[in-house]
Amino acid sequence: MARSPLLFLPIAGTALLGAACPLFPTALQLVLTPNPELNAVGDLLGQVERVQVIVEAPAAGGWQDLSGEDGDGERADWDGDGENEVSFVSPAIAGSALPVLEIGVGRYAGQALELRVYGLPKEAAADPDQAVALGGASATCASGQVQRVAVPFNLKAAARPPRVAEVFPFAGATNIPYNLYAVTVVFSTALDHQTVPGAILLSDSQASPVAFHAELRDIDLAIGDAAAEPRTVAELILDQVLDFSYADLRVEPGPVSRAGLGFDQVPEEPGAQPFLSRFGIAAELQGGCPEGYRFDPQNAACVAEMGCASSCTAGYVCDAEAQRCVEDCRLYRVCADPQLSCSDESGLCG
Repeated sequence: MARSPLLFLPIAGTALLGAACPLFPTALQLVLTPNPELNAVGDLLGQVERVQVIVEAPAAGGWQDLSGEDGDGERADWDGDGENEVSFVSPAIAGSALPVLEIGVGRYAGQALELRVYGLPKEAAADPDQAVALGGASATCASGQVQRVAVPFNLKAAARPPRVAEVFPFAGATNIPYNLYAVTVVFSTALDHQTVPGAILLSDSQASPVAFHAELRDIDLAIGDAAAEPRTVAELILDQVLDFSYADLRVEPGPVSRAGLGFDQVPEEPGAQPFLSRFGIAAELQGGCPEGYRFDPQNAACVAEMGCASSCTAGYVCDAEAQRCVEDCRLYRVCADPQLSCSDESGLCG
C-alpha cells in the first residue's frame, strides 16, 4: 500500500510537501478517508488534483486578528456567514495515495475548529463550488500534541458512477395493488437519456417480461443554498395488470451519466453491478386502492401518493420536506451548503 505523504497547510509557517515527520509542535493531521462503498482511493485520485481546506473561525472575528506573517492561508468569508474563515490549498497531489494534511494550530490550541475539505479537479480555481469531492471534521488539539483526525472524504454524486437512489415500490414491499399505474426509479445523478432504454427490466414471478413504457425526465434537487443536484427519473408506466405474486425490477449496467460515467450500483464489488429489487403483489383489493394510493379513473389504476420513508436505497435518507431520498450527509460529515449542519441522528442537513 502506498504511503500517504504529508502536505503541510500551516496556520503558522510555510506550506511544504513531503516531510517525513510533523513540522509543528501543536498540529492536526487530517487523514482523508473515503468510503469504499462509494469510491476507492484511485477514483478520488483520478479526479482530484488539489485539496482545499477551509478552517472555521473558532470565535467571532478570530481570524481577522491574524497578521499576514501568521499564515499562508487566504482569509475571507467563504461561506457567507459574515465571519472570515481561512482557506489553504495544497500543491498538486502526486503518487498513488491520498495525502495527510497537517495544519499547525499554534495559538488556537484547545479551541474547537471546524474544517471543510474540498477536492478540486484539474485546472479548477480554489472555489468550493467547483469541488468534485467533499468532507469535513470537527477537532480540538491540545497544546503540544499532534493529533490525527479521520476526515470522511468522498466524491460527490455527480462525480461517481450513477446508481439507483430511490425506487417505488421499494424492495421487499408487499400488497402492492395489482392495478399499479407505474414503477418509479430515481437515479443518483442526471443520465444521458439515450443510454437508458433496454437497461431497465421488469419481470413477473415466472421470469416473463412485464409490459411497460418508460418516460424519462430530469429534476433538480437543491438543499439550502447549495447548487442543485440534477437527477434522472424513470417512470415505468405499466401496460398490463400485475396478475402474479411478485415482480422483479432490474437495472443493468448501461446507463451513462452526463459526466460520462457508467452505471454501477455496488462500486466496492469488481465490475459494474446491476440494481435488483423485488416487490409482492396483492391478488385482491378490498374497498379500492390501499392506503397511500389514489384511484385514477382515467387509467383505471392505483397511483402512489406515498412519501420516501421506505423507498431510499443504501446511502440515502428520506427528506420528508422535499419528498425525495437525499444523500446521507454523514457520508461527508458536512453539508454542501456550509450554512447547514449535518445531523448525526437523521443524516439530513438543516
